Amino acid sequence: MIKLLTSGGLGDAAMSLAKIHAKFSHCIDDIEVTHVRVRDDNLYDPIREFYDTQSIKNKVIKIPSWDWKIENRNNYEHFLGSNWGVDNHGDESSWEIEPFPVIKYSEFKPDSIIINPTSGGKEEISKRFAKSDVESFILDWPEAIIIGKGSDGYDDYPNSLYNKTDMKTLVNLIASSGIVISPEGFVPYFAAMCGCKVYIKNENVEAINKRKHPKWDMTIVDDLTLTESKE
Repeated sequence: MIKLLTSGGLGDAAMSLAKIHAKFSHCIDDIEVTHVRVRDDNLYDPIREFYDTQSIKNKVIKIPSWDWKIENRNNYEHFLGSNWGVDNHGDESSWEIEPFPVIKYSEFKPDSIIINPTSGGKEEISKRFAKSDVESFILDWPEAIIIGKGSDGYDDYPNSLYNKTDMKTLVNLIASSGIVISPEGFVPYFAAMCGCKVYIKNENVEAINKRKHPKWDMTIVDDLTLTESKE
């Protein structure tokens, strides 16, 4: 068994998957990923479930501090990280991602327009589009499907799957879609590696630039007019 180590949130799990496929696509059944975190939020189960959808053996654990990673590093053959390239912003280097890994999914609502209004494991630190902008966008694009989780009140909108999808359904929906609009996080990174056209909000731009592969069709936008950001 090849033991791999990585860290971070759900978006980092998507990037770690792309790192795995760049180096171990021929032996997926022979790897195990340990995904460590220090944050106390609601992303532990979704991270585990995401790896499960891709048949990646995994352990997602909360560690007391980042010292644990240093103290236990020798128990793992490789550290993955979550930047698209070799460097992992101050962490251990690894290798470039596979920008378009083979994703396991079942087609669901193909070529849809998906909007994810909010992103983040804790609502107080989440990234989001203004609700008034989302409402205007839905009026202009009534066929758009709303996804995500939270208490923002999108549950009863037409075509809303907000708070209504498990991870397997979310993976199927994103991988089948044509256009995906979202703040920074799991949804836009996973959508981009599935080959979708992605519009990502200009929050946490430093993190976006570290993860955005040059081959992805991803545009950073200011708002839901989908005008390219000048930042």
